[in-house]
Amino acid sequence: MSEGSGDAVNRAAEAIRELIQSGVYLPGQSLGQTRLAERVGLSRVPVREALQLLLAQGLVRHTPNSGYVVARLSASDLRQIYTMRKYLENEVLSSIDLANVTYEAITELRGLHERLTELKSSPNVLEFQRLNREFHFGQFRLAGLDAITTEIDRLWQLSEQYRLLWVSMNDNREVVVKEHALLLEALEQGDLPRLCTLMDEHRQTTRVIVGGILQGS
Repeated sequence: MSEGSGDAVNRAAEAIRELIQSGVYLPGQSLGQTRLAERVGLSRVPVREALQLLLAQGLVRHTPNSGYVVARLSASDLRQIYTMRKYLENEVLSSIDLANVTYEAITELRGLHERLTELKSSPNVLEFQRLNREFHFGQFRLAGLDAITTEIDRLWQLSEQYRLLWVSMNDNREVVVKEHALLLEALEQGDLPRLCTLMDEHRQTTRVIVGGILQGS
């Protein structure tokens, strides 16, 4: 399969996305195509197309004669992202089919919660962030609303770097673990209104602190 194929473009996009979300490239930092191609082990053709894909997703910005840079969120951007997340996530969580809340589903979520608990004081922030995402999307997928869940995923990606800074603080990870335990309890009890309320509080905690990070950047 040639490097100009869709497969190569997707691989390049995923690699660049990971570099951005893991903090290798910071908000506002230039994304030189030659350097990126060397990093991801592909030619500039799929890298250029991947950058265009990430531009459409909002992860990068482009300025004529200057090239691509990692998107930098404003306080207004963040408010809008979290407002959209609130409505979409509540729609998904309130639509969970309780028939999908099986012993196996709960066991998987409990396993993720236990691993997060083990990592709450670990320097492995990236793994904590990854498992945190798996925990939440494990719940979202129980509704079977795939199109909405895909849009939620896009919104999460837009603020991933800033949330990474948030979870890098041990006290914040302690909060995450405690609030996840309450979310899991509500789901086990089939109390979807409470699940939505708890998620609103959980999301708001993050939004306030991430907003503070943005104002200080």
